Amino acid sequence: MSVEAQFVRVKALSLKDKVHGADIVRVAARHNTRCEQSENGAPPNIDARRMVLNEVLCGSSEAEEIVDAVNAAVGGASNLRRNSTVCIEVLVSLSPGNRVDEAVYWRDCLRWVWGYFGVPVVSAIVHNDEAAPHMHVLIVPIHKGRLIGSELMGGLSELHDMRNAFHAAVGAKHGLRKAGDSKPIRAELRRSLAAKLMGPMARACNLPDNPVFRAALQATIEANPVPLMMAFGVPMPADYLADRRTFAEVVTKPQKRESGAAARCQ
Repeated sequence: MSVEAQFVRVKALSLKDKVHGADIVRVAARHNTRCEQSENGAPPNIDARRMVLNEVLCGSSEAEEIVDAVNAAVGGASNLRRNSTVCIEVLVSLSPGNRVDEAVYWRDCLRWVWGYFGVPVVSAIVHNDEAAPHMHVLIVPIHKGRLIGSELMGGLSELHDMRNAFHAAVGAKHGLRKAGDSKPIRAELRRSLAAKLMGPMARACNLPDNPVFRAALQATIEANPVPLMMAFGVPMPADYLADRRTFAEVVTKPQKRESGAAARCQ
């Protein structure tokens, strides 16, 4: 059983954004298409040599064309306001060094986004140039001529519903668990896992052969060893996996979604 995690998040792109204002969609599109990085240089978290490995699954590879597509979709909305949410960004991520068939996974994710939200998808771009592979999907929250960003974003209950639905339809199919759903680990097991990690980390990271340094590092890892276990591909012990759950303990009834016409990208 895999202990690799799925990550799915949503972010509202509102015209009232405190930093970028009405330019928020353009900022997101330039980041996702790597236009910004190509023109002004990539930050340390992005490997410029790997930018060619990024993949467009839906929409344009040009930032301005993505902006035009969003503007065309919302231009006729009857309730367009200066503070409207004109786009929602869905971010799906995998753990570094995962063993998932990523080509299949990203397409399954994209199909799920379209089916779950039921609104136009204007862009979907996979980034393989950072430590954790991930996909940015931009959707326009419009239905029957009205913007419904607030309804789609919802609150905490809707967020739980969304993560549960994503896991049931996509994550579980690929043997993933939901990030943040891990059960508490007793102190004795945390110490054992941290000790188990030291060998792979020493080989991969050229750790100094200093007992004091290694003891301090191991003590730090003991606080939460699971993410590093996943990153270094170290198997989890059977007693940790035995009673893990694939769904959250509290499942609320999913909010009914209006089907409506939507632009589908596959």
